[in-house]
Amino acid sequence: MNSWTRVAVLSGLFAAAGCEGVIQNGVVVKPSQFAPTIPRVPGADRVRLTTNGSDVSACVAVGPLSSSAHGAGLQNQAAAVNADTVFVYFQDPSGTTEGIGYRCPPPAR
Repeated sequence: MNSWTRVAVLSGLFAAAGCEGVIQNGVVVKPSQFAPTIPRVPGADRVRLTTNGSDVSACVAVGPLSSSAHGAGLQNQAAAVNADTVFVYFQDPSGTTEGIGYRCPPPAR
């Protein structure tokens, strides 16, 4: 695993945990420190980001998503296509984030 892969995985984990930020030189940097805040579209706050493939194993793929605005951009795109979960497979320190949108069944009660 090279250093870019480690950064992508670690950044994705922060995004999946609900933290909007990337790791630069071992420091978590929030997007607001170097880019304007992206406004959320209705429903984007309910879109979950994950880097764990098993989280989407029972879901239906909607399609690929890509954003240069960290997690917020992916969540906006996912909400626009009625996806409720995004499997994030790439995120770099500049903010480029790529993933696949999914519609998942509601959790069992």
